Amino acid sequence: MLEIKEINELGNKLLSEDFNTSPIINSATYDLSQILVDKNSILIARPVGSGKLELILKLINLAKNDRKIVIVSTNYRLENFLKDNKFVDFLPIHISQKYVEDRFNVRNIGEIIKISKKLGTEIINEIKNIDKAVIIIYRANDLSPASNCHDITATKQEFWSSLINTIKFKKNTNLILICDKIGQECEALSSVVDVVVEADINGRYKIKKNII
Repeated sequence: MLEIKEINELGNKLLSEDFNTSPIINSATYDLSQILVDKNSILIARPVGSGKLELILKLINLAKNDRKIVIVSTNYRLENFLKDNKFVDFLPIHISQKYVEDRFNVRNIGEIIKISKKLGTEIINEIKNIDKAVIIIYRANDLSPASNCHDITATKQEFWSSLINTIKFKKNTNLILICDKIGQECEALSSVVDVVVEADINGRYKIKKNII
């Protein structure tokens, strides 16, 4: 029979392994470097204010030796963070204000796929001379369709599936989506990527590999 001390130790061990720096995928131990394989699409889902920038920096430091870092965003926060951390060798792609407005006005699935493919093509055109890249879409929340005229979860899934496929059909690249856990946003994206990295407020993480 287990003593109280042993039960406590077992409980602490199980809790510490829920989120840790040696995540479990299919009973095998992986680290972050093992998700940065060619053509992987990766979702990083974190609570707001959880220090996701530090996790992004870890991934960038793993990838920067043989791949160009590309930052896609509607603001400059991630760019400023990287510069503050002495990393300046990256390509910024700024999303236009018109796109930010258009995402509120899509009326049907056809329009959703249209703006998705348009955005994907714009990104591809920006990196057409880059052989290998890691494309980081910072705060996917700011790019998802936001119209309430149809099923919002299905809308986001269609949008991101189309965008990911558009980019990865044309380029040999990693695509990393950064998502703040607000409402069902991250849940909608988790089903259309190859790998989900789920992090907690303390900066620990676990990795799940999807079968798509």
